Amino acid sequence: MTIERQKNVLLALGRYNPKLHQGVARFAGQHNWHLNAEMAYFGRLPLGWQGDGILTLLDVQDDLVDFIRRARRPVVDLSLIREEVALPRVVGAHHLIGCLGAEHFLERGFRHFAWFSTLDDAVTRLRLRGFNETLGRSGFASEQWVFQLRPGADRDEWRAKCEFLERRLKAIPKPAAVFCFRDADAANVLDACAQAGLAVPEQVAILGTDNNELICESLRVPLSSVNHDLEGLGYEGAALLHRLMHGGRPPKRPKLVPPKGITV
Repeated sequence: MTIERQKNVLLALGRYNPKLHQGVARFAGQHNWHLNAEMAYFGRLPLGWQGDGILTLLDVQDDLVDFIRRARRPVVDLSLIREEVALPRVVGAHHLIGCLGAEHFLERGFRHFAWFSTLDDAVTRLRLRGFNETLGRSGFASEQWVFQLRPGADRDEWRAKCEFLERRLKAIPKPAAVFCFRDADAANVLDACAQAGLAVPEQVAILGTDNNELICESLRVPLSSVNHDLEGLGYEGAALLHRLMHGGRPPKRPKLVPPKGITV
């Protein structure tokens, strides 16, 4: 009987998330992988690495894209941020995440809506589209609040961001419902509400995404959040890479991992 050689897999994430890592690690443990997660922790490309496959989350770093291309190994990307790079992908159902956010607010009778993000990429646009399309079917629309750092900025312009949000929060009719791209953005809105003297959730209801307990449960008002299934995403991405490393054909379209409802 032939014993299969242990697979050596690199976790090369341009943006680290512990739930994503947890899902990959669960699959790795079940299938006897050697999972190299050094880059996930330290952000340094492992030049000279030799292995069997790569799980990545491509972000803005062109050096990571170059590394992936030079490696000439099976690769699965866990994000849509770099859609121009042709790779097999397993990603979140981001349009559905936006739909869930809108349904959550509509069920509670809100009539004034806003969207806030500190990013503007393919993922944010999909969530915003789902949010607006669902609102539109009920005859509503949202304001779009996007605050991006200046190109090359090496620090968060926190005060300017808070003032940006304060102006918009004061101007929007109340009660208002604000859906945020991620929980960190939702925490920014909560900070701005406190600075503006606005009560949460009575005057401004806030909904984040990812249900990051380290954020949502450690604020003056605990945050509701869409349960983006990041652990399931990591697990399904690892499963696809496993098939590719064993000669499987890549899928023609990204596999979508749906969210698991909303934690209120």
